[in-house]
Parts: sequence; C-alpha cells; structure tokens
Amino acid sequence: MDRHEYAVKSIFIRSSYLLILGLVVCLLWILSRQDFMTFHAFVELFTILVSGLIALAGFKAKATEETRYLRLLSTVFMCVAFIDLAHMLTYKGAFLSGNLGPNPPTQFWTLGRLVEAIGLLIVFVCPFQCRHQTAYIRALIAVSAAGILAIYPLMVFPDTFVEGSGLTPFKIYSEYVVIGLTAVAWLAVWLKRKTLQSVHVPHLILFFALTILAELCFTQYISVYGDVNAIGHLFRFMATYFLYRGIFSDKYSLRHSIFRINPLHVTIIVLTCIVWLTVGFAVRYVEQERQKQDQLYLYKQRLQGLVITLQAMLDNELRLTDSLEAFVIARPDFSAQEFTLFAERVLAKSDFVSSLQLAPEGVVTYVTDLERNQNAIGHNLLQDPRRKEGVMKAITTRRPIVDGPLRLIQGGYGLIARAPIYISSGEGRQKQTFWGFATVLIDMDALLSSPILKRFTDEFILSIRAVNPVGYLDQRILGEDPPGQAPLLQNKLHLNNSTWTLSMYGGRQGGMQHSSFILSSWYWTYLLLSTGLIAVALLRILGHKVYVEKAVIDATEHLQQEVIRRQQVAEMERRLATRDELTGLANRRHFYELAYEHLDVARQKGRSFTLYYMDLDGFKTVNDTYGHTTGDGVLKMVGQRLFGCLRSSDIVARLGGDEFVAILSDSEDHDFLKSQQIIDRIGMPMKIGELQVCIGISIGAAVYPDNGTTIEAMLLQADRALYQAKDQGKNRLVVASTAS
Repeated sequence: MDRHEYAVKSIFIRSSYLLILGLVVCLLWILSRQDFMTFHAFVELFTILVSGLIALAGFKAKATEETRYLRLLSTVFMCVAFIDLAHMLTYKGAFLSGNLGPNPPTQFWTLGRLVEAIGLLIVFVCPFQCRHQTAYIRALIAVSAAGILAIYPLMVFPDTFVEGSGLTPFKIYSEYVVIGLTAVAWLAVWLKRKTLQSVHVPHLILFFALTILAELCFTQYISVYGDVNAIGHLFRFMATYFLYRGIFSDKYSLRHSIFRINPLHVTIIVLTCIVWLTVGFAVRYVEQERQKQDQLYLYKQRLQGLVITLQAMLDNELRLTDSLEAFVIARPDFSAQEFTLFAERVLAKSDFVSSLQLAPEGVVTYVTDLERNQNAIGHNLLQDPRRKEGVMKAITTRRPIVDGPLRLIQGGYGLIARAPIYISSGEGRQKQTFWGFATVLIDMDALLSSPILKRFTDEFILSIRAVNPVGYLDQRILGEDPPGQAPLLQNKLHLNNSTWTLSMYGGRQGGMQHSSFILSSWYWTYLLLSTGLIAVALLRILGHKVYVEKAVIDATEHLQQEVIRRQQVAEMERRLATRDELTGLANRRHFYELAYEHLDVARQKGRSFTLYYMDLDGFKTVNDTYGHTTGDGVLKMVGQRLFGCLRSSDIVARLGGDEFVAILSDSEDHDFLKSQQIIDRIGMPMKIGELQVCIGISIGAAVYPDNGTTIEAMLLQADRALYQAKDQGKNRLVVASTAS
C-alpha cells in the first residue's frame, strides 16, 4: 500500500488508531501516579524497541533511491537506542542503577536527544546526504561513543541534574538546542514533502511536533519522579508511535525488510549474546567472591585490631586499682587532701576514667569530683544487694572484679572495677587484714564515643554485648543487631570476670566502595550495551556475506592489477636502462653488452661480421636552423629508417648526438651493399611537422677480425674510416684498411 492509499482509508479505522493511542496514554498516566518506575520502564522500552526496528529495517533494506532516508535514519536510531538503553538502566531507582543518583541517567538522556536531533537534521536538511552517507554514519557513531565514554568512565560530561536543585543550565540550554534543531528538520520535511517517497510525511510532522512538546516539558521539572517529567514522557511515547507509523508507512518493502533475516543468523546471534551474557555474569560472580574474601580478610584484620586496641585501653584504665592499692598500703593513715592530690595526678593521665574511689570496710568515703559523685559517699557496698555478690566474690578471691556496664548512683553510665585491699599487720606483718575497696569508674559514654570506635562504626556495622555474671547477665552496650542477619565475624574481649563480644555485620552503605568496575553499577549498563553491539555487529557480518565476497574479489583484482603494474614498471625501468629515450634504439651501454655477446659467438664459431660507425651529414644545420624539436624529430626518423634497413639479428644503437653504430652479423656482403641502402634511405627527404628537410650520412666500416679482434679496436678503426668519408665529401662509405 503506497502513500496515496492513506487518503482512502476509512475514518473509522484512523479514528480507532487515535482512540487506542489515547486510551493507552490515559492508562500510562494512571500508572505514573502509582508506580513511576514501571511507567518509565514501559515508555523507554517502547522507544528503544521502535528505534531498534528502524535500525534493523535500515540495515536490511535494499539500497534504492526510495529507501535512502531509512538507511540514514537507521544509523541515527541505532545510536539513540543504545543511549536510551543506558538511560533506562541507570535511572534513579532502577534495578541496576545502584547508587549512581539522578545525574548520569539525565546525562544519557541529554546525549540521546542531541544525537537524535543532529541525525534528523543531517537526514532531512543536508542536500548531499547520500553522497556522504558513510562519513555521516561514522561521525554519528563516533559522537555517540565519545558521549557515553564522557559520562563514564571519563566523567567529563557536564552535570545535568543536581539532587534537590533540579536541572542545571547546561541541561536546559541543551533541550532548547534540541528543540531548535528538531524545528529545522520539521520545516525541511514539510518543504520536501513531495519528494519523500519512502516515508509518511503527516505522521512525521506529528512526530516532530510532539517531540518539541516533550522537550519543553523536560526543561521544567525539578523531581525525576514529578508530574511534568511524566507528561514529557507521555509526549515522547506518542511521538515515538507516530515515528513508527511514519517510517513503516505500509510500504511493503519497508515493513517487511525487518523480516528479511536468515533464521540461522538469528540463532547464531541469540546464542552468541547468551554466551556473552553468561560470561559477563560469571565474571561478576567470580569478582564478587574474590571481593568477599578480600573484604572478609579486611574485616577480620580491622576487628582484631579494634579488639586489641580496646583491650589495651581498658586494661590500662583498670590497672589504676593497683595504683590506689599501693597508695593505701604506703600511707594507711592518709588524709582526704592527700587522696585528692594523688587521684588528680592519676586522672590527669587517663582519658576515660570518670572517678577514683576508696571504700574503707566497704563504705565509699573518698571520691574524686566530689560535686558529681556526692551521692556515692556513704554507699555501703557490703549492704547493697545489687553489689554484695560481686564485692564478696572479690573479697573471697582477693582479685579485682569488673561490674557493669551499668547506671551509677551518682548518675551516668559506667564500667566499675573494684579491687580488695589487704594491709599487713601483726608480728612480722604476716597477717593480712581486709581494709576496703579501691574503685575505678570508667565513663562508658566517653569510651563508646572515642575516635577509634566512632571511625570504626562509621565504616562498619558493629554490635557489642557484655556478659558479666555479677552485673547484667547479657547486655548490648553498642550498636544494633540487624534483624535476620548473622554476623560475619565475632571476636571477644576479656576483662577479668567480664567478657565483651564484638559482632561485625559488614560495611555500611557507601562506606565500602567497590574499586572494581565489574562490581560497580555501571557494569550492567556496559554489559547490556556491549551485548547489543555484538548483536548488531554479527547481524552486519552475517547478513552481508556478499559484500565480503565482493571485497575479496575486488582485493584479488587489485592485487593482480598491482602485479601487472609492477611488471610494467620493471619493464619500463629495464627499457629505460637499455634503450635510447629519443630513438628507441639500444643505448651506448646496452650496445657494448650486445656487441661483446656477438663477439663471443663469432669467436666460437669462427665467423666474421661488419661494424658500421655512422654520423649524420647536415644535422647541425637543421638543428640550428629549425630548433631542437625539429632536430629530435630528425633523429627519431633516422632511428626508424636504420632499424628498417637492418635484419632482426643485426644490432643498431645510438651512441649519442647524431652518431649511430650497427653490427651486421654473419655478413656475406663483401661489397658492402647494405651501406649504400642505408645512405640512400637516410638521404630521402624527411617531413617533420610542416617542414621537409634533407640530410645525409657518412659511414666508416670495420670488419672482424681483419680490422680488430675487440669491439674497442673495431670502433677505433671504423671511426678513422668515418673521418676519411667526411674528408672525401660526406654521404659515403669508407672501409678501414686491413690491420697490420
């Protein structure tokens, strides 16, 4: 069905199309209010599918005048399909987006619209698009690839969206550029509407109009999930629908071009993509396992380091009970001022101890920071049911005990270490008498907010539980246990009768960043993009076997032509090396080669031959009178006439200037009749251009072996005879005398 048949379509059918489109748009709007991500994925998948169909149709369409726009559009929308796929996969909240944020998908969107607008401008505005089709295709693919790489991994593409602020000026101005380029392409389609045979112009006009409306919406939104963004996507959906109708305008050759694919090729492409994706998933799985092992080792080292550090810190603080005990033993009758002075010096070197106390006979009497710990004075540890069990155990075992962490009477949250003090008495001071308790209070709030613990808990999820038989039996003192999640690692910290269990549940979100590209959110985007590229490449390779064969044939023909050309060049070089450039006769160098070969044969067979040394008569006058061009013409004519007078077995050459030499093989012409033939032939008038000139020739002859046994000797004898011929009146033959 061609373009004119649209006019006779029933109004009912066309109205049905529009009614269905309107119904789908309404349902999509409702979906956007309920689940924006599903709505966005549906719209983007539809646009990617249509772009892919246009690209596929262009690749498979026959190269005719009617399909030239489709073939160019196919490249544009192939690039757009890949960029829109990256936009969809990285959209904020998408399954594979990870923690990329809203900026990268907006950058992909801006890049896709710029490529689409520039491509449409090239297709419908540039007047020589078919002539430069290959250059346009390469440029579009290069721009698309460079844009994707600029977004990631180079990350030099300008920001387009800032969370909380909305669109950047670059994004807004880019959309206005897209609107302007689209408007120019729209006008070009309208002006060329009578010449566009392979597309349906009314639908393309609607596509351009809806695209401009969509781009206007995309200059206004602040939230990527907002209503304005949704309206823009609805306009984009409708524009894509009319693009499909405009490109696949019931032309049989276009609508069915996408089905002109070999099923075997499809099978190969699908299996290759499956293998590629499987390899991609396997590589990610292996990388994840390796990363887990590395992280587990890191967690173990960090947790062990934390335990060692905490153990050292707490042991150092708890040993202050030994200092108090030594103070009491050294000065049993100490005063309150002496205790205060000693305790302040000790506390000055401690970071987490909030109070030092002495309890003679179990009653708290001496405390530091009296204002804060006033409520603790007079507290009888032996009578307090909450403390009695622990202090009695300390007295019995004569070893310090750790109580808590717990809420203190004087306020606060602390860890208490109590050590019993015994003083020697009696004869020889061998009797040990219970004096009371030395108490160290560790401020748990200060300990748990210490820099070492804060840095650790900022990076990792940590929970600490304390098991103390004399205090709270099982108490969580730091962090939370994630529900339904088992700890990755556990380690214990021992404090006399108390044990702390440190449980690590892994790194916090954003705390442990993946340094490997394979484990980043970008990996899925590039894996799917590479899969699409592989599919397109295989489609091109498998679907264009004839082009490959033609390329091989062309290469073979080119190679054959190159071989022939080189042979011709070699022949030309050989000819130039052995022939006189002007007359085509043998040159001086080649004459000597041929003459010595002829001499060797004559010696072996005992034969004689004659050598003629010739010089033109009157040539200088012709050359001076009529110029070198005429002189060159005379020399060429002389060469031709000499060659015509001699046999193929004879040798004739030009030595230079107007001097020629010839060797007559196996000569039986003892009367030298051949020389007269040469003189007569050369003496005939010559027509050179518009001129007619006459010259003569003088010849000196030498006979082998009578006049010499070498070529040089024979040339010398012939040259002497030539000069005699010149002296005797020219235009004659003189034979050299017999050598003595």
